[in-house]
Amino acid sequence: MRRERHGAQTGDGGANTPVRDVAAKVVFTTGLNTLLIEVTNLENNISAMNQGIAAVDFLISGVSGVVPATVTSVLQTTDTGHGSAGTFTSSTVFNPSVALGSIANPWSLATSTQILSGGLQLGAIHTAASNAKDLIIGPGPYAANGSGAGTMLNPQSNEFFQTNTNQHIAWLLTFQPGAGVDANDIVTSARLSYGLNFGANYEEILTEGPEPGTVAMMLGGFGLILAGIRRKRQRS
Repeated sequence: MRRERHGAQTGDGGANTPVRDVAAKVVFTTGLNTLLIEVTNLENNISAMNQGIAAVDFLISGVSGVVPATVTSVLQTTDTGHGSAGTFTSSTVFNPSVALGSIANPWSLATSTQILSGGLQLGAIHTAASNAKDLIIGPGPYAANGSGAGTMLNPQSNEFFQTNTNQHIAWLLTFQPGAGVDANDIVTSARLSYGLNFGANYEEILTEGPEPGTVAMMLGGFGLILAGIRRKRQRS
């Protein structure tokens, strides 16, 4: 199932964190002891880091409230739909010159106080926010933003993942056997965090939406949806 969010905004209106539009899509796919998370930033004309996705919080049915003893996350770079990585060479020019597979995964799992109660958080800004890298940005074009704090050219954060409508950045989470995660589980709620700060002004609750083609599938019988090969949870 897909979860998408359009017409949302983040930022507190300050000089370094002006209010900015955001749009995103997240796909959750559960399997035996696994959860695949695919994140796409759909926002055009990005001009500040509080339009870049920095973390995703989620609750999994059946294991909510319980933190599995062992969870590993692996950046997926082999699927055909993955995005790219690179840096900004000017305020508006993104240079996708970094090999995605060469990046040491800066996104890690956390269970700290800012996450959804009982859930997990996969993100890049758990501790040293000023050193966060690889926030997920949209397809461009990019608006001029200068070079001060909170802009795309912040020297401590000038490496990003780039996605578009047909690309995503994905992580495969592997749970300890016995944690209770299998293909019948679903992600019941999720939230995205943007920029380098946690807080209400930088977070968006994801809302569930249908996958493309769902209406056509329903015309052929609701059972076709329930019998799908992959169970997806998407939010935006």
